[in-house]
Amino acid sequence: MKKHKKVQVVIISDGEVLLLKTNEKRGLFWQNVTGTVEKGEDFLPAALREAEEETGLKLKNIDKQILLPKTYYFTDRFEREVEEKCFLLISKKRWDVKIDPKEHLEYHWKKMKDVTSENYKFPSNFEAFELAKKAL
Repeated sequence: MKKHKKVQVVIISDGEVLLLKTNEKRGLFWQNVTGTVEKGEDFLPAALREAEEETGLKLKNIDKQILLPKTYYFTDRFEREVEEKCFLLISKKRWDVKIDPKEHLEYHWKKMKDVTSENYKFPSNFEAFELAKKAL
């Protein structure tokens, strides 16, 4: 069976991490940017595209992009076998975050020192955040 490819993107700016709250249809929980790698697309371009689509982050404002040393393999809610690579994007400056209401209800910038596993539903989201901190 062909693996479904996804990305998870931790976005950091000015010592804070951007958290997105999923809408009711998706479960009402906080997470990093996540999304699907489209056909013919590689993981990094997908991570950049998803960050822009889900938050309005412009590529010109990205100071660094880092592939984090973790790939997750799991079965999603649609029973697909998933391969998910994790990235860190560091923004040079804050921007006017624009979330897509089809996916998220709200966003929150949280000081990195105050982030705990309780801020995320899935342990993989917190683990990606911890790897992102180490990569700074």
